[in-house]
Amino acid sequence: MTYKQIKWLILMLPTVSIGIWEFLRHTLLMPYISMETGNFLSPLIVFGVTIIFLLKLFNMLEKIQAELNEERSQKGALQERAKISRELHDGIAQSLFLLSIKINKIGKQANLDNNPHFIKMKKTLQHIHEDTRQAINNLRVPPVESNFNWTDTLLNHIQSMEK
Repeated sequence: MTYKQIKWLILMLPTVSIGIWEFLRHTLLMPYISMETGNFLSPLIVFGVTIIFLLKLFNMLEKIQAELNEERSQKGALQERAKISRELHDGIAQSLFLLSIKINKIGKQANLDNNPHFIKMKKTLQHIHEDTRQAINNLRVPPVESNFNWTDTLLNHIQSMEK
């Protein structure tokens, strides 16, 4: 049921129920029920309809609202992840790439390709750049929501190691 249909049902059910009651009361039940008794029963009927039907409709409405809020929250998180990913790419990743080009150029000019400290520095820079690229890729892919069961994962690893 759509949000709009639920709202209309919430508005119309009490009105229709009291209308049907009053019609039945004045056409069929007038000889059997006095006006005072009918006036006393009218709010009870509206209350009964409210309890029986409207509470269910309100619950449906609240469920739809909660789903909408959850979707908004997820969309906001995805947008923030995309923003951080762009900032990492446009800032840090490009700077690291430029730094590695400059270090390679300096290494060739100063003939440092055999220097162990220079090689270690190049590897560290390359490792940092790879980590940054991996972080960017991780941010671009939405997280998979699954129920992580560590015992199953552990058993799978043990079985693969046994093979």
